[in-house]
Amino acid sequence: LSGWEKGSDPEFRYLHKERWLAGSTIKRLAVVPRKVDAKLMGDTIVAVAEEGITVLEQQEWTLEGKAEVFQTIQLERHNRNGLTAQCQLPSFGDNSKTVCSDNDNNGLWTSLVVAAGYFKYSITKAPEDLKFASTFFGGMVRLNEVTGIRGLMARSLCAPSEEPFVKCGTGGKPGQWRNSTNPNYEGWSWKSDTSSDETTGHVFALSLVAKLSPVPSERELAGTLLSNFVLGLVRNGYKLIDWTGKPTSWGQWDPAQLNDFRPWSDGRGVNSMQMLAYLSAAYHFANDTCREELLGHYRELTNETNQYNENVMNLKITAPSDDNYSDDELTFLPYFTFLFFCQNSSTCPFDRAPVLTSMERTFQIVRPERPDLWDAIYLATSGNQD
Repeated sequence: LSGWEKGSDPEFRYLHKERWLAGSTIKRLAVVPRKVDAKLMGDTIVAVAEEGITVLEQQEWTLEGKAEVFQTIQLERHNRNGLTAQCQLPSFGDNSKTVCSDNDNNGLWTSLVVAAGYFKYSITKAPEDLKFASTFFGGMVRLNEVTGIRGLMARSLCAPSEEPFVKCGTGGKPGQWRNSTNPNYEGWSWKSDTSSDETTGHVFALSLVAKLSPVPSERELAGTLLSNFVLGLVRNGYKLIDWTGKPTSWGQWDPAQLNDFRPWSDGRGVNSMQMLAYLSAAYHFANDTCREELLGHYRELTNETNQYNENVMNLKITAPSDDNYSDDELTFLPYFTFLFFCQNSSTCPFDRAPVLTSMERTFQIVRPERPDLWDAIYLATSGNQD
């Protein structure tokens, strides 16, 4: 359809099937000239099909207005126990009711909502925005508490009302789902074998809650959960230990795994960046004793043997054309975390230069995709406004 205002981006749009049209058998198209209305950016297009009539308008929205719409949808359709959840429609095209389900990456998806919520509240100071942010922070707290193991967050969880192992918690490998041993979560179940996707999301969100929340109890709890995870990780040889007493499949950041084990070479830079970001966030909130411990680990990981600060320089190690969008997420969130909590040498003893160099290279690779969140992180932390 090309009836949009000339100069808009893009000029031509392909709008297909039921998401956009009332029917697939189009009989006639008509263009209604734009009225004098500040909210309309182009002509109105009317598509007549055998099944119905579609009216298409391109309206000018503010980012704030768009955010309000999606924030409402988030609460109404995608809130499962305070976790951002995927959902299904009971019947085709009817979104009056949705059915949410568990997902391996409930923590990561929720972390983005938590961060956005507290950033928004820091600007608006609106009580409803704080309530929204706190709702999903509560979900991340549950992921940490339901396991009953200090420093270990669950991939996902099921409440007793969701009938664990019957209607919820049935996916994944056998043995990944466990009954909670936390007395405060009697009847709940949780998914184990937590991955770096989850831990990266938790560090990203918990550190921001500890920094931005106006509620002292939230800041304290977020800082405690962050410290429990990072200190547990470094004290277990940079491995996330599961309920089995063994490392999780993807929860490994130790030099032997990243530097010496060939099958992990593609993730060498990504996981090195994550580990440095974890240390940066935890250091910011730690007491003097823990700071010395964390600084010691930073020096160990960046020494001439382990070279994590050099690993990150060539982070997209396979080829610039091999653009893994999931790994981009697991890269830019740590970029932000490291640089946000390590802003200058007077408050942070870690070296920013390798991280800035790494982010510049990575950003120039992904820039043609025009990723809005990565753009925002780059502009917020690089000092480069071009």
